[in-house]
Amino acid sequence: MVSHSTTTLREYCSSGIVLEAGRAVYYSDLEEAIHQHEQSIYNAFVPRESEQDAEALYRESKRRRQNGDYLSAEEFLSRALAERPENAHWHALLGEINRRLGNNTAALDSYQRALTLSNEARFHVARAKILVAEDLSTEAEEAFATALALEPENVAASYALGRYLYRRGDVAGSEHLLLRVVAADPDNAGAHRVLAQINDAAGNHGSAVFHHAHVARFMPRNTAFLLGYARSRECCGDRSGARETYAEVLLLDRTNAQARKAMDIYETAPATENPAARKGNTVD
Repeated sequence: MVSHSTTTLREYCSSGIVLEAGRAVYYSDLEEAIHQHEQSIYNAFVPRESEQDAEALYRESKRRRQNGDYLSAEEFLSRALAERPENAHWHALLGEINRRLGNNTAALDSYQRALTLSNEARFHVARAKILVAEDLSTEAEEAFATALALEPENVAASYALGRYLYRRGDVAGSEHLLLRVVAADPDNAGAHRVLAQINDAAGNHGSAVFHHAHVARFMPRNTAFLLGYARSRECCGDRSGARETYAEVLLLDRTNAQARKAMDIYETAPATENPAARKGNTVD
């Protein structure tokens, strides 16, 4: 077996070979091989004599994760958990790191271990998100439901489930949950974004503008969101507001074709005309 994942190696192997400078060195003790690998490849900070300090390993894992070095973060945290396997939050962190590495199977296993130790709603939510990514819809819905049963007012669970239901086509269920989210967390830009899309599709452009305005305030440099805001303002007859928003898009991206086309129409259209209603300029 060839792997950089110490979790996998510890599960299947008892000895190891380290490749270094064109040489293959055999170690009868797997931990010795892992230690040498870390020293030579990852410049491990933990001396051999203190590598059993689980807290130090955990802190180093967090530092490397924050620096985007998820591979070595996984290795350090696996070593920490070898010494302290009863820590649910460390298992959950390992799940997040494995998700970042694209190893969803290992991530699900880590979150399940965390749940076995501590039945927390946030662990169910994290697990549900991975199940969604794996197209395991039934299991994902069960995990979301369990999280909300544990904490009915859990904003993260309501938001994640609301987005999931929207992608599944359950617009009414999605809207119900996301309205609860923005009531509890008015600054949740993601929930406002989906609610704006729902209201635009239903023709409720006034409500859509309200939600788009929140998104524009929280994400003022996101041109895709700003374009949606401009189109909703057009549909409400807010000509000057739409033009202002299109201008903001062009300040961020001078090559944006949609904003440029809209501005060209504004510059040639009579002042009383709504460019959104012009033939050939349909607003979706």
